Amino acid sequence: MPTEEQARIAEEAAKALGITQLMPTIYKDLLQPAAKETGQHLVVVAQAVGIALAPFETAVWGYQRIKDYLSAKVAAKLADTPPAEIISPDPVIAGPVMMSMVFAVEAPHLREMYANLVARAMHSPSASKAHPSFVQVIQQLSSAEARILQEIAKKFVPAETIFKELLDEGGLWEKGSKYISSQWQDFCLNFGVTEKSLADAYYYNLIRLGILIERKETEATLCDRDDMRSVVATTTTNSVMLTDYGDLFLDVCVRDI
Repeated sequence: MPTEEQARIAEEAAKALGITQLMPTIYKDLLQPAAKETGQHLVVVAQAVGIALAPFETAVWGYQRIKDYLSAKVAAKLADTPPAEIISPDPVIAGPVMMSMVFAVEAPHLREMYANLVARAMHSPSASKAHPSFVQVIQQLSSAEARILQEIAKKFVPAETIFKELLDEGGLWEKGSKYISSQWQDFCLNFGVTEKSLADAYYYNLIRLGILIERKETEATLCDRDDMRSVVATTTTNSVMLTDYGDLFLDVCVRDI
């Protein structure tokens, strides 16, 4: 049974957190036991936590603001579409998009992807392309990765090589070629990504999500030598390409209708 002092401290902590209406689970199960363990220090900690979380009161969008933004954005994207082709989006897509956009107020490139996805889902000729998994893909992208994908969407199609490196039969890099990782890092520099570890994380994340794929191909060539013997020379090509799934994602969530 908490003492009056512990109850008072728990109430002060709740006020410091901005909790005006105390729910029993918050008050009894969380704050009162903490008050018993730490005493008045709980209030100090609660004040610090309240200050740290305060920005989210304005940064996190509510449903009405999301609805207003999506309505305007989708209307602009479908401005040239015949009204008869506009349909209600599949709730399996629209619902998760609404929830995810709550946290995308400071990420305009990700917001743009969500809006493109909803617009596709509302356009009857292209609605079947809007796969529910695309919501989860966007959730797992950073703003920098979104900008990188916008650039890839402009320049590449499936099975087209984005980056390539060659090796000869001795395992030596061909003169003038670059490591794929170096090419990727140079590419990421265009988007302000200067840390190698961060660029690598983006690279492997896009592969993990099925947007990019690594392919290795070995070609054997029969060569004649001066001593009249024939030898087989092999050349290995490592390539990075856009997958069909990745191209569909870019077509739905990045490229304009």
